[in-house]
Amino acid sequence: MELGIVLTICVFIFTIIIYMIKSFYQDEITSLKRLSKLDQQSIRNSHFNYLRVLRREYANNILEPETLLNLDRKVQQYEKKVESMSDSDFNFEIAVFWKKYPDISDFDAIHDAPHFVKYKDETGMFASFDDYETSESYFNIVKYIALLCRERNGASNLDTGAGLEYMKEAQHEYDKQRLKKLSIEAIRRGGVFSLYEDNDYSMQPLPITSASSDTWIHIKNTDEYVVHEFFRSDEGKEFNDYFYSNIKQETLERLI
Repeated sequence: MELGIVLTICVFIFTIIIYMIKSFYQDEITSLKRLSKLDQQSIRNSHFNYLRVLRREYANNILEPETLLNLDRKVQQYEKKVESMSDSDFNFEIAVFWKKYPDISDFDAIHDAPHFVKYKDETGMFASFDDYETSESYFNIVKYIALLCRERNGASNLDTGAGLEYMKEAQHEYDKQRLKKLSIEAIRRGGVFSLYEDNDYSMQPLPITSASSDTWIHIKNTDEYVVHEFFRSDEGKEFNDYFYSNIKQETLERLI
């Protein structure tokens, strides 16, 4: 009986001591928890910003605009998938990435390359990559960004910044620049208002209907068509314009 009373008193005293210790260190414990949370947020934000930089590098220096547009269409589909994931599915998905990329720098396919190596040089790191490898590398970067977005902001209105409308516009402008460059090369080879053909281009003068001399250009490799308008003023100043065309040799939208 006395032993039971002693044990009860000891437990009571021990409980009071624990309570006093917790009360004394409550502010420190709260502070540590807050610091731990801030550390986690800081790491997550650092990872997020690092991956955004990698994504920008791919977009500006590595991937062609058309490839980038198609990949960002896939990104939007993946965003919707991440939004609809259950918590267990989300945890499994992000765990797969943690296993595949144990360090955040593993997302950078050429992180060991010296800073002065050009991305697309024959001696550069991406010279040995095929289109599929490069595309998958980009896609995995943005998929993990999507997962981090959900982890930071929740599952609603997930947006990694794909910007498809902007990408479509950028693709259109890129096509204009590309076609103009090819057309200038065709005119350089065959001359203005001339009948010419080689392995890359076919050129044919169009009937004169205005003060300009128009040449219809067929770009064989991509099966695209351009009309080149050439005009020389009375003062001898030369003007060149380039327009989309078609198999009917119609003059359509101005390239630049």
